[in-house]
Amino acid sequence: MSIQQAAKQCPESLSACIKVEQLKDNAWAENRLADLNIWIAGLGVLASSRASLDTRLRSKPEVRDVVANLLGLLALIVNKCRALASGCEVADVVAEIEEEEESDDSSDGVPPRPFSPWSDEDDEDSDGSLSVVGEQPPSTDSLLEINKQDVEMLLKQLAQIAVVVRKSSRGSRLQRADQQFKPEEHQDLRARLTTMMLLNNIEQHSDLDSVKDKLDPSNLSEIQERIIQCNLKRRNRFLASQDEDTRRPQRTVSEVMAKPAPDSVGSRSQIAVASAAAIEKVQGPTNPTIATGTRATAISDSLDISRATSPSPAATSTLLSSTTMSLRYPQPPKMLSGMRTFTCPCCCQSLPEEYLEETKWKKHISDDLSPYTCILRGCTTPSALYTTKADWHQHLLDEHQGYEYWVCFACEYTTQFRNKEQFVRHIEVYHTWFMRSGRISRLADVRKRFTPLDITSCPLCHWPKGHG
Repeated sequence: MSIQQAAKQCPESLSACIKVEQLKDNAWAENRLADLNIWIAGLGVLASSRASLDTRLRSKPEVRDVVANLLGLLALIVNKCRALASGCEVADVVAEIEEEEESDDSSDGVPPRPFSPWSDEDDEDSDGSLSVVGEQPPSTDSLLEINKQDVEMLLKQLAQIAVVVRKSSRGSRLQRADQQFKPEEHQDLRARLTTMMLLNNIEQHSDLDSVKDKLDPSNLSEIQERIIQCNLKRRNRFLASQDEDTRRPQRTVSEVMAKPAPDSVGSRSQIAVASAAAIEKVQGPTNPTIATGTRATAISDSLDISRATSPSPAATSTLLSSTTMSLRYPQPPKMLSGMRTFTCPCCCQSLPEEYLEETKWKKHISDDLSPYTCILRGCTTPSALYTTKADWHQHLLDEHQGYEYWVCFACEYTTQFRNKEQFVRHIEVYHTWFMRSGRISRLADVRKRFTPLDITSCPLCHWPKGHG
């Protein structure tokens, strides 16, 4: 079964849940349907064949099967929730599920059971709630809560997979955006940035005539022009992502969820209905050419979703530089209470709720922004953008003969070391009184400094090196 076929089952099952009174509590069914549709829209799951997720994952059949089976498992558990909430006895639900599984087993080309994202050890107990029916039947309510939690877990895993897939195809997506970059289409931003750059060079008490002369764009230096050009390139990348989103047939879902709405059951219902309508529009017998000219984005060979599908994935490193943390970034959109997924208004990617946390949100925006630009003359890759300060430093080291050093802040006179080993040895010999040996390596990372050989002034304000 393809991802697209499996995905079409899930909105139908969740839409049916909206009509069940017990699943209306806290707008659970509406929220889960909206979460699912944000995921579908963000990855273009129901797009035309050449732009669909199935096409993008054609070189990764094992990943495609995992996603399809997760969706199959999701539809199965949603149907269990609906049956339990509708008042069916636990034994009846068990019998119905077993009948469905036996039917699946007998179908050609369908695996004997949906893929489970949990470990093999968990498989022994995965149906534990069903195996003890004859001994100590769980209550319908408790079994319903367990299955509702399973639905939320599966949706979370799908959202995490979406992040991994988008990250894997980032290079291809950015390359396509850069190929379509036309600087003349961004004259408004160019004029604004040019004025900002030149104003920084004007002294406070300059007369009007001298100000006019200094605001001439021809006064821009080579590096200032490069910074402006790179910012236009960044803007084009965001606009390309947003344009691609507008050309997806599921865009209605993303638009609805990107806008904060009052926290009310009524507003949730409107979201779920709009989401369902968007999916129905794609599923119906519409003109296939409506799926637009969006092309499939190439997936990197290094795509690995194992961490996204693990029950307790290892925490992703979100250590950011002090520069990144101090910068002002757009705030994430507000989500309705009970939602688990949202759409980034900048790149239009569907993200799990943990990306609302400040550090993860800033890292996501920083990854999209690639905020670092080389500011040295004679660079062979002047338009290259760097995502992290470490990448930027490495470029300066390799291309411009910069050097690294380590600073001991505990010494009366600031002592510098040209390699990490010397710094660590110095701390171990002279400063173990304030630093445990197990944390010295971490301290070395914090006290690391970098100096390119050719930076003598700031390209924004011409601040001379060594002043202040």
